[in-house]
Parts: sequence; structure tokens; C-alpha cells
Amino acid sequence: MWCRSGKPHSNPLIPRWRGLCLVAGDGSSLRFGLRINHVPHAAMRDQLAFCLHLPGADLMLAGALRGPLENERQMLFEQLDRLGHDDLLLLDRGNAARWLVAALNQRSIRFCMRVVGSGYACVHDLLRSGEAERMVILTAPNRSNAADYDCPATPQTMHLIRHLTPNSQVSVLMSNLLDSAAFPATLFGDLYHQRWRIEEAFKRLKCRLNLEHVSGLSHLAVAQDFAARVLCDNLQVLTSLAAQAMLKPIRCSSLFCRCYRCAPLGRLICSPKPWTGSRKGLLG
Repeated sequence: MWCRSGKPHSNPLIPRWRGLCLVAGDGSSLRFGLRINHVPHAAMRDQLAFCLHLPGADLMLAGALRGPLENERQMLFEQLDRLGHDDLLLLDRGNAARWLVAALNQRSIRFCMRVVGSGYACVHDLLRSGEAERMVILTAPNRSNAADYDCPATPQTMHLIRHLTPNSQVSVLMSNLLDSAAFPATLFGDLYHQRWRIEEAFKRLKCRLNLEHVSGLSHLAVAQDFAARVLCDNLQVLTSLAAQAMLKPIRCSSLFCRCYRCAPLGRLICSPKPWTGSRKGLLG
């Protein structure tokens, strides 16, 4: 089951990175609070949720529920047609695969993914060399994967970037943004860090909206609850963005700022400048 929110990329409220719309893709394991039952088409207790997320606006673009043995790469591949040439896909290291890189390049989809621990020899060579970046050629995907995923079985040119995280860990990012002048290596660390917003979105769905507590036992009931909570989270974000555009910042306590600084509304309410307007102006 897929639920989708359309393609709001042209909306002026959606921030862009160097003219590109950032889209993060990731999955999360779910364990629903289901009991033993004899309902026809009963839902599985353990399932995998995969979502496409807009980090700039903190909106879910699409979401899916599958069985726990489903492959995240396969779920991502099924959604590549939703992405366009002006999108930039942010992926974690679990999605590194030669056939996926070939499929993304075939569709002219730009991406940035973490590849440490992926087993690529070129990644190990970059780490040993001490270089900040390097252009490499990935081995072509095998003919079986190329036929299954309808992607070219040809070598792919990639841009590898060494990234030092704030906790002094060395990571390697792979991208098909090959223009070093337009996209220098110093930008990729902050770019990839924006993928973390999808992790916070899953946290909101699970902890604040009680995603794993469902209202029914059937697969349809679980799918409807999942879609409803994604919609509810998107409505909260849109309301916050609209309020941020309309209202002036107000002063709040430091404790309040720490609690809500990660929420979209936090950028509005957590400002050091005091509110100088009237209450009537604040409430509209």
C-alpha cells in the first residue's frame, strides 16, 4: 500500500538547495499492537514502513507498508518515477547498490548517499589515500540485475567525498553531482545531514502520533491508520509553515525552546527578539 501527497515541488513554501528539491528516502521497522485474531486478511504484526520525505519543508511525500522481509531498495525503486530531474535524493548506506546507481543515472535523478561499509574497493582506496574527493568509475551491474531492474549494464562515473562528522568519524559520500565547481566537496556534509529530518519524522509518527497503536486488526485498517497519521503530521507541518509566514516571532523561555526547537514551529517561536505587537495582532 502506498499513500502519497502529490508533488508539491513547485510550492514556494518548499525550500530548495541550489535550485534542487531535496527528497530523503528511508525505511523504519514497525511492530503494531495486534492481538491473535481470526479476522480475514489480518495484518502482520511486524511490518516495514518506507517513506519519501521533503527535508526542507518536513513533509512526507509518500509512504508504504510492506512485510518485514521486504527490501528497502525494491520499495525505493518502485517510487523512482515520482522523482524528476530537479530533485536530489538523499539516501543512507543501506541503499548502496550498483544497479540502483545505474537506474538513478538512467532516469537523470541526482542523489547523494553514504557508502561507508558498502564494500566498494574505490571507497577503501579513497579512505587510504587521504584525499578529500575523487572521481571514480563503478563496475557495471551484473546482467541479471540489469535485466530485472531495466537499467544499463555499463560502468558509472561517480563523485566520492570524504566527510568528517562532528564526532570525528570519517564517512564517505557518493553522488552523481560531478561538477566540482558548482557543487564543491565542502557542501556535501551539510547536504547529507539534512537527511536526518526523515529520522525525526519517523520519531514523531511513532512517539507523538502513536503510529504502532492501530484501530483495527485487518490489513486495510492498519494501512488506513498509517495513511491518516502521515496526513495528520503533514497538516501540522503546513499549519506551522503558514503561521511562520504570517506571524512575527515571540519571546519564550529557554526550556520551551529546547523542547520545540526541532519542530517547524520552533523557528517561529524560539526567537530572541521580543514580541512588540498587540495581542489582537498576534491572534489575527
